[in-house]
Amino acid sequence: SKNTKLILALGIIFNLCLLGFFKYTDLLIFTINSVTDSQFNYWNIILPLAISFFTFQQIAYLVDTSQGKVNEHGFIKYSLFVTFFPQLIAGPIVHHSEMMPQFHALKRLNKLWENIAVGITIFVIGLFKKVILAEQMSYWADKTFAASSMGVEIGMLDAWTGLLCFSFQIYFDFSGYTDMATGAARLFGIKLPINFFSPYRASSIINFWRCWHITLSRFLRDYLYFPLGGNKSGTFKRLRNIMIVMLLGGLWHGAGYNFIIWGGLHGLYLIINHSWRYFKNINKINNNIYNWFGKILTFISVSYAWVYFRSDSLESAINFSNSLFGLNGVILPMHYSDLFNGFLKNLEQVGVEFGATITYGGGMQLIWLAGMFCFIWLLPNTQEIMHKFEPTINFKGMKITKSSSLITWIPNALTALIIGCIAISLVILIIQGQPGEFIYFQF
Repeated sequence: SKNTKLILALGIIFNLCLLGFFKYTDLLIFTINSVTDSQFNYWNIILPLAISFFTFQQIAYLVDTSQGKVNEHGFIKYSLFVTFFPQLIAGPIVHHSEMMPQFHALKRLNKLWENIAVGITIFVIGLFKKVILAEQMSYWADKTFAASSMGVEIGMLDAWTGLLCFSFQIYFDFSGYTDMATGAARLFGIKLPINFFSPYRASSIINFWRCWHITLSRFLRDYLYFPLGGNKSGTFKRLRNIMIVMLLGGLWHGAGYNFIIWGGLHGLYLIINHSWRYFKNINKINNNIYNWFGKILTFISVSYAWVYFRSDSLESAINFSNSLFGLNGVILPMHYSDLFNGFLKNLEQVGVEFGATITYGGGMQLIWLAGMFCFIWLLPNTQEIMHKFEPTINFKGMKITKSSSLITWIPNALTALIIGCIAISLVILIIQGQPGEFIYFQF
């Protein structure tokens, strides 16, 4: 009815206006100052915790209610749905129909100890990713991006090293958080929807977004892409809709033009990927070489886009991008000059210098980076390790790799002892502070 559509529109506008006020007011002031050469003061509004996530969740609730998909409207149940703490801070973005039946079923829950064991295990795995893997990568990545933000023209080697470290940092940050959210919810007998499934293994950018922040991709598809017309209005409008969705998705991640460019890059990647798929299907191209090439190209493309996601400003991002392409030269560690003694003059002619580098961590850094690649591409992810216990909703729809047979969690005294020791060690490192520095040395 017209009244239902009006109420829905008002509800969505109200939520978006609140999000816009708290998150994008200073961006608007910055834009006005830049365009009109004004000097308006920034408001420096304190951002409410998790506003981006519960705003999208409330919009999904309103739309689902208007379509008759929600049958319960009590304030207590609504509040529980929106503010369930394990997934409140950074997702996953859940649907009412996914959560409320589980809350009702808690009264007849009969797998208490299994849920506690599975929940603690998944939580500790996530904590390990965050405290050990992500923090160590952050230790190196922060140096490079900090130098770039101060206008330092960093060398090509430093730029790529710092970018790879950040690519792994954000991967394990988000993967670790997702595991901790999943584990915390499972302690209460609740399964969250799957939100992260080895996206760096993806052989295309399309598959990447099917494995990275899965519930955000689902939300943008269901509540933005489809209402815009989806792929039913011709090729041009389909590609236009993809770009609009990714630009707005980038802006949702952060209030800055860097994030819009990041979203625009992914929109461009998706357009190219869809065009390539059409060409490949027409010409019946199907070769494993393309699959492996696609994995490498996807990883490099995603990593490059992270430059705009991580940089403090657009100027810093451009400076960093120039370094990646060698426009600021190549600086190798001083002691490497002995290895290239006979070629020093030739190297100097093409812009290679020897001196102090920003991110160089010696052989240990190379070992860590190699370890990150092996961790991501060869070892099973958390979902695969815990696959016998269906750790998330819709997990059965994900493809389980053969690597899952290498490490499968089995509840027994030994695994309990291992998880307990890891948990205690991580807590000690957190209490001591700076966990990323505890194994930093050079050789």
